[in-house]
Amino acid sequence: MEKAPLAPLSGGARLRKVSFDHSLAKNKNSIPEDAPSKSESETQSVEQNCPQMLQHGSYEMVGIEKGGRQFDVRPCRVGKIISPTQRMLVPLYQRRYCWDGALYRTWWRDLCGTSPVGEHRIGKILITAMDEQLNAISGKTEEWYLCIDGQQRYTTSSICVAALRDRLLQLMRGTSSKSAGEICLQAYRHIAIPVQRHASSQEPETAPSFDAEVPVLASAMCVEEMHDDDNDEGKDNDDSSKQSSVHLELLQRLNAFLYADEALFVTLLEDLVTAQQTATTVEEWLRKKKDHLSAVSRLVPSWLDRPSYFCVLWEGLFLNSTTTSAEMGCPSQDSLQWSCKKAFDQYAAEAALPMLLHLTDTLMKAFSVMRMELVARGNVQQLFLWMQEKSLWGMGALLFNPTPGRDFESQDLVRNLLVSCFMQKEVRVQEQILESCWLQPIENVVAAHQISWSDLIQTFLQRLKPAICPKCSLESTVEQVAQSGVFRLRKDSSIVIYAHFLSYWEWLVASEPTTDEAALQQRLEHLATELMAQMAEHLQLYLQRLPST
Repeated sequence: MEKAPLAPLSGGARLRKVSFDHSLAKNKNSIPEDAPSKSESETQSVEQNCPQMLQHGSYEMVGIEKGGRQFDVRPCRVGKIISPTQRMLVPLYQRRYCWDGALYRTWWRDLCGTSPVGEHRIGKILITAMDEQLNAISGKTEEWYLCIDGQQRYTTSSICVAALRDRLLQLMRGTSSKSAGEICLQAYRHIAIPVQRHASSQEPETAPSFDAEVPVLASAMCVEEMHDDDNDEGKDNDDSSKQSSVHLELLQRLNAFLYADEALFVTLLEDLVTAQQTATTVEEWLRKKKDHLSAVSRLVPSWLDRPSYFCVLWEGLFLNSTTTSAEMGCPSQDSLQWSCKKAFDQYAAEAALPMLLHLTDTLMKAFSVMRMELVARGNVQQLFLWMQEKSLWGMGALLFNPTPGRDFESQDLVRNLLVSCFMQKEVRVQEQILESCWLQPIENVVAAHQISWSDLIQTFLQRLKPAICPKCSLESTVEQVAQSGVFRLRKDSSIVIYAHFLSYWEWLVASEPTTDEAALQQRLEHLATELMAQMAEHLQLYLQRLPST
């Protein structure tokens, strides 16, 4: 099965097969002035020149301190991966959501076929605690985890919860002409636990738990009494009250899985309802509130996935009995997250309250992951790059497919190598660097012109990479394995192009060897910025030499 790149070309259009003018190649003036003037035979390995340099192509896991306790590994229910006061961030350079229909159909079948008191393993999730972050919208200090691996499963869980929530709101709405958002807001105004506005300094006494014990007794009574033909008026009122109570508890529980701050969520609900009254489209509202959506969402996806993910979480709240998503101007309807949500909506379309209780319990309690938390001091940049390369390289890639979807492609590997140099900075700064240095000047332009990434990167290296640049260990290994016949590798395959680029990168870093970690980090950031600027410049030269259409 093929795996989706982080940023596929827009519209899925075929790449243009163009013949590039290779007169751009071998520009001697591009060799850095500080490059070592050594022959290849005299050049020491880059690892020797710069001992702190990141390792690539390693068989053993790298990026964490050896000895002692490195990971906290334990089976964990989906509802217990993080606590109600914690949030999860997918690194902004991670691959996009890439589960297709076969995967989420199997997910739903397993969800319906598993007992809430049983157990169904859905894989692993690798996380590490981040420094506490200040929420600029709520003014609160929050605990965050970085999701290094397992974002596909966690995202699918959240999309599934959103579908169950939207079906519950349909049941609560009945024949009312009100929108789902109005029904949801009305429900929160009736919840017993008072909601504290996020502007208040007073904290709620208790946080709603998405893994709280389901009101089993209440739900059992509700199911039993809904099938009781007793027409006693007093009993009917009592039944209605009990059923309404179950609706409210389940609604709060589902939303607690999706949103980290109940007070801020309610404030956004109020704004959403006001926007509906002024005929604001979903796209307009999402664009206006994008910072607030990131501030309230428990899961914050990778940078490119955020618009479609937030649309999936909120578009159902705009719906009423007569409107459709298309009529409301919903964006991201060509995304895989949207396809997954619409499939779950369809699967849950006939579910009554007892089934929704069953599915929620199963997802939160019976579905489980192997939760691996990195507790040892480590270099997250190194660990991520190792896992990225390992997904394409090594015997594990031959024996099983741990990440459904499409493989990383050459542009993903190169971009992630460069952007990972800024992982030590605040998330906001990382996002600005990705947007200004890579997405706008390079990736968006490539997508707009439907250029071959492989050809672009290869011609870039032909232009800049000097003949004296030695091969890094990964490039040497790739060549040896290709010659052995273990892998069938073409010259334009992702791992081959990435290995060539990595040799150039490591040579640049080693041209100024240092044993000071701070100095090395500063140099990595400088080189990454310079290389992205050079790639943007090369792209413009590349476009000038494309045949006119």
